[in-house]
Amino acid sequence: MLATLPLQVKIGPSGSAVINPATGQPAVFLKLVVPKTEIYLGEVLPVEVQLYVQEGRLVRLPELPAVGFTLGKMSDPSPVSQVVVNHQSYNLVSFKTIATPVKTGPLPLGPATMPLNIPVPNSRPDIFGNRQQRQINLATDPLTIRVLPLPAQNVPPGFSGAVGYYSLNVAAAPTNLGVGDPITVRV
Repeated sequence: MLATLPLQVKIGPSGSAVINPATGQPAVFLKLVVPKTEIYLGEVLPVEVQLYVQEGRLVRLPELPAVGFTLGKMSDPSPVSQVVVNHQSYNLVSFKTIATPVKTGPLPLGPATMPLNIPVPNSRPDIFGNRQQRQINLATDPLTIRVLPLPAQNVPPGFSGAVGYYSLNVAAAPTNLGVGDPITVRV
């Protein structure tokens, strides 16, 4: 009769960080970052989804449910930078967007979710150096954003309800044209 040594398996909730068995630390995790959690109605809130990964391949951009917000387009991944978290080295990839609240009160933002292909542990590379991959689904913790109504008292003259700092830049080129020549206008 043959028997193997017992195998210890740790199962976490769906979307939780993937643990590196060698270090006991997460090998990949996703984080939702905002500069503040209390804003005014109509104020633009920068939102960043950060992927911390030791090894993996993107499947698609993160998805971010945002009931009560209007979301901007999710940016393409930022260039990869190296960071150290809890004495572990990670590749950090950021995805940015903006969220603008359309109603007041406590509003849920997230959780951001994202599929990622990671190497199967202990898989051997093929002749091209590629390892067998498996898809995991990552998720952030959700955030609650407290959206305040616009103040009604002490409002500056000419206040139109827009909250924030805005600028508009316009450029046209070329500037020397003949009749019928095309021109490019960037706003």
